[in-house]
Amino acid sequence: MLRTLIPLLALASPALAHPHVFIDASVTATIDDQNRLTGFRIRWDYDDYVSLILATEKNADTDGDGSLTESELAPLQGFDMAWSDDFDCDTTLWQGDQAIALQKGPLDWKTGWQDLHLWSEHGRQPMSAVDLTQGPVTFVIRDVTDYTAYSLTTVSLTKAPPGCVIEVLTPEEEAESSGFGGLLSILFFADDEPTPAQITAEQKVRISCDG
Repeated sequence: MLRTLIPLLALASPALAHPHVFIDASVTATIDDQNRLTGFRIRWDYDDYVSLILATEKNADTDGDGSLTESELAPLQGFDMAWSDDFDCDTTLWQGDQAIALQKGPLDWKTGWQDLHLWSEHGRQPMSAVDLTQGPVTFVIRDVTDYTAYSLTTVSLTKAPPGCVIEVLTPEEEAESSGFGGLLSILFFADDEPTPAQITAEQKVRISCDG
């Protein structure tokens, strides 16, 4: 994400290592009364630096108070719609070792401003509902270029029958640096210094039903 819109990030420091963009991700899955996965709602909370760059480029905070009204937020609506290919690359769905085709995203895209940072929210749907009685599914978030680092912070179900659960699969050692604080700690690592594995690890969510 943001790979084409924020070239300034690459110039922030000669020692700046990948990744350049940090996103806290939240995932809500919807399951129908037949134990079929019908879709996801995904929220991305962008780090403060990226949020500032975007708000400045779009001249969104016209009064400079750090808070965006609905009218000030208007220039940022749709700011990442041009990255539809990135949406499709960065999010995948699996049932066992079988990839599940997703509709081209993002769906019903929205954006907002909270606590001095930008957030966006969008939907993803499989091409057809996935029968969870045939086995759990795994939703994976990962930027294969490592330009964007995702930190999976919250998962939940909506309209799910009893016996259906959603859980984060990311190992504890990969999740140690959760949220912006841990991720931003690598911003000033030199290029020849190792980047913590948890920063670029795949973020995985498993959804299952026992019905």
